[in-house]
Amino acid sequence: MFRATYSRAAKFKYVTQALTKINDEGYLEVSNDGLRFWLMSPDKTSMAVVFMPAYSFEEFTVESEVKLTIRTDEFNKIVRRAAKNDNLTLEFNPVDQLIYITLTDRRTGISRQFTLTPVSLAGEEYRELKLEPKAKFTIDPKDFKLLVQDSKIIGDTITFKAETDHINVIVRSEDREYIWTLKPGDPLLDLEVVELAESSYSRTALEVAAKPTSASTQVRVEYATNYPIQINFELPGGEKMIIYIAPVLE
Repeated sequence: MFRATYSRAAKFKYVTQALTKINDEGYLEVSNDGLRFWLMSPDKTSMAVVFMPAYSFEEFTVESEVKLTIRTDEFNKIVRRAAKNDNLTLEFNPVDQLIYITLTDRRTGISRQFTLTPVSLAGEEYRELKLEPKAKFTIDPKDFKLLVQDSKIIGDTITFKAETDHINVIVRSEDREYIWTLKPGDPLLDLEVVELAESSYSRTALEVAAKPTSASTQVRVEYATNYPIQINFELPGGEKMIIYIAPVLE
């Protein structure tokens, strides 16, 4: 059994939107350390992990560890009902085997409660991916979203090419080309290149990955040649979301 109250419900919907775009089912794990959502796309090309530490909640009580499989699409529909001033409370009672989701207006005290039936009272074991990125950069969420939106009008594949002091973002189609050179301060917040790296990724998958930018404070991107890209989102309360996307090999 657990009970957790989160005060940034309206922002959290940008996270759940990304989750449900990757897979309509996912795993929920709750322990004394916090709460973790994770899932993988059906074709195994994308994976998302959200970790919300216990201190990011206004209230967090866990009587025993919980692992559930849930419908992320149904969960997202409920979270999307959250208004600007709403708290979101998650509760699971193993007796009736239901998840209770309550949205409470902090100003008026008015509450609306929804119930969600878990797909399973178990979940797959989470295993953290161990990658060895050769290029890393931090970018403002708005700029990350902008490069994905720019790419949409050109082509279906986005290439990141790391040089010693900059990253080129390249999108090509039969008769068009887009290049944005990202440098420290213009617009990168920082850049680390261990060795030259070039890799391409699905623009559609990166569009999904851009959804949490509306809730994040910064975006950290890490990759290596022909290896998965790791996109890290820092959220205001110490929460983190990581999205992994497999490369497009041409």
